[in-house]
Amino acid sequence: MARILVTGANGQLAPAIIASLKTAGHSPVLLVRRPFTAAPGTTLCVLPAPWSFEALRDVMVREAVTGIINLAAAGVRPDSSAIGALYETNVALPVTLIMAGAGHVRRFVNIGSGAEYAGCSTGPIDETGELGTSHAYGMSKAASGLAALQVAGETGCTFAHLRLFGAYGEHEAAHRLLPNLIMRLSQSEAVPLSDGLQTRDWLYEADIASAVVDALDTLGNGALPSGVYNLGSGNGATVRAFAETVADQMSVSRTLLDFGRIPRRGKEVDMLVANAALFRRYTRWQPAYDLATGLHHAVRRYLTKASM
Repeated sequence: MARILVTGANGQLAPAIIASLKTAGHSPVLLVRRPFTAAPGTTLCVLPAPWSFEALRDVMVREAVTGIINLAAAGVRPDSSAIGALYETNVALPVTLIMAGAGHVRRFVNIGSGAEYAGCSTGPIDETGELGTSHAYGMSKAASGLAALQVAGETGCTFAHLRLFGAYGEHEAAHRLLPNLIMRLSQSEAVPLSDGLQTRDWLYEADIASAVVDALDTLGNGALPSGVYNLGSGNGATVRAFAETVADQMSVSRTLLDFGRIPRRGKEVDMLVANAALFRRYTRWQPAYDLATGLHHAVRRYLTKASM
């Protein structure tokens, strides 16, 4: 049973990834800055900020950590994009984690973003796609993957930087699209939206979790070479189609979806869809949920949580 350190353990993706780790026979060690109620069968390590090299190394040695999944990220929320925080969390932290784990940690999965790319209007993007230069968040995540990959190679740690194109599910924060749709539509309120014509790659939380754990395991057995990999369904759907599917799942009228009421976010690209063929070539992973099925589960589970 491998002991796997998980940072960002109180974020959206953590519950599904922790469950997948336990199913795969691993023992999750959750590293957080503040106490929270952790899932059964996990070890909770509370380490107040800042996370120094020495403090991180002490945790890894004490907990006998042999692998890391880094979910920590700054800039995901609209109010958390300060340049200093982007550098400290997105670039410096993965490098520090690798260096602190030298001699103990043998495999590391770092969560990147499809926002690292400049976007494309012709089809899915592979790993050779042009990197963007207009978004500080995307640039910081790209720098994270490249810097950590170099340092990992020097320390003998296998490393995968997964550029995640889109995530949705029942654990999303309230400011995001899906929770906003669910809560307004459940009250029969109109939902102000952009034109909804942006095409995105949507991946359900459970599929992301299975991919991350598969990456960890295939790094461990040598099947997955260290590198940068796209993670997505490979299928594009517009924001409009996403919202309409949510309305259909909730059996409410699509007329509540007020498309064009608000402008798009600045510098938003028209299309961002992953070509994840490289990752699939080396792993067993395939997404289990299409958009309709994933949203069916996500909507029901979100409403169940909200009613508790």
